[in-house]
Amino acid sequence: MHFLKKVHLYFSGVSKEGKRFYAFAQRLYANPVLVITVSFLTAIGIGTILLLLPCATQAEEGISFVDALFTATSATCVTGLIVKDTGSDFTLFGQLVILFLIQIGGLGIMTLSSFFLISFGRRLSIAQQIVVKDSLDLESLRITRQAVRFVVLTTVIIECIGAIMLFISWPLTVGGSLHRWYISFFHSISAFCNAGFSLFSTSLVAYQRNYAVTLTVAGLIIVGGIGYFVLVDAGRRLDDCFKKTERKKRFSLHSKLVAMFTVILIVGGMLGYLLFERQASLAPYPPSERILIAFFQSVTPRTAGFATVDISTLQKSTLQLLIFLMVIGGAPGSTAGGIKVTVFALLALALWARLRGRREIVIAERTIPGDLIDRAVVITMIVLSVMFLSSLLVNWIEDFAFEEVLFEVVSALGTVGLSCGITMKLSALSRLIITGTMFFGRIGPLVLSIIIAKNVREAKIRYPEERVMLG
Repeated sequence: MHFLKKVHLYFSGVSKEGKRFYAFAQRLYANPVLVITVSFLTAIGIGTILLLLPCATQAEEGISFVDALFTATSATCVTGLIVKDTGSDFTLFGQLVILFLIQIGGLGIMTLSSFFLISFGRRLSIAQQIVVKDSLDLESLRITRQAVRFVVLTTVIIECIGAIMLFISWPLTVGGSLHRWYISFFHSISAFCNAGFSLFSTSLVAYQRNYAVTLTVAGLIIVGGIGYFVLVDAGRRLDDCFKKTERKKRFSLHSKLVAMFTVILIVGGMLGYLLFERQASLAPYPPSERILIAFFQSVTPRTAGFATVDISTLQKSTLQLLIFLMVIGGAPGSTAGGIKVTVFALLALALWARLRGRREIVIAERTIPGDLIDRAVVITMIVLSVMFLSSLLVNWIEDFAFEEVLFEVVSALGTVGLSCGITMKLSALSRLIITGTMFFGRIGPLVLSIIIAKNVREAKIRYPEERVMLG
């Protein structure tokens, strides 16, 4: 807000147009939806320009504008789909640009900027607090400062721990100490932000039997995907254990739903993968390694994008399972994408309640408000509509198998990054469609949730009811 005041003082003495610009900037800044959208577009634009610089790529001719835009969008939206190999086609400068975009995209531009303002002793304006509150889905403005600090500091701590774990897990053939630290931090940040970018051409396929690397990356993906609210809840309970207080803090219903359905989806996905691939890609491996591979491939579709197998070799039934997991994604307030696990949980609970002839949805002795179910249905329908439209357009343009295109589109929409190997073969027009899909997948569910929550109005006139046939 201090910046806007300076702009106002400057333009107010120049012209009426300056005042109008200031008024427009104020309205823009006070709208969380516009601020979030513009901040991501700005980051993507700056990233595109930096990746177009000659020093960003290994090739003398550089990369095209479409490829730079695609890569910058994929990094900022923490997707992981690539049209150029990150490790071999980009220089150290280009890789650092991608890593920086991943970090700010995972945390959120407003969250990072607010953290630096707080760190330098500046107070957040009401407009800034509202944007942060909506982007993190906080309950009130009072906890904005604490939430921002917790989000950023927790992210840094977890990413550092992940980097240390990876550093001691890589085989000695990876390289010298400095290079090992670099790839450790790169993959730790990419994993925690659920980005899926890797410096290895085949992602983590070469380390599919390395338990330490695989489990560390999987752990970072899960922690990054469950959301900061669950981490706060867990921290409070842990604090209670050390203090040994009589009144223990209860886990919130949100944390219970996220934890329960995360376990259900991971275990269910792992069992499905073991079943569908037992006589195919998993056939050469012993039982323990089959479980490790299946576990990782059940975790990574939850918007992470790393792979320990060649996705293009999987069975069609397995691809359908991965598509289902990619659509759901991770938890709200996390670095993950998708419709969110809580939306899926509410839809599943609503279906179960209706099948039992009950109107109210009750879980853990709590009743779910009806407006949350309405929001879950709207978000899901819009996301599925975008998925249908994008896959329709790409199928019309390209000559690939339907399941390959659908997998690619869902991977972009869920900000996952897994691919059947057709990303680099797409035409420029298809890449632009996938770019738009990635952008919508990152901010779409969040923006829709904000819009729906703020635009609910009671009807002034009620008309007579009339039923229609449903089946």
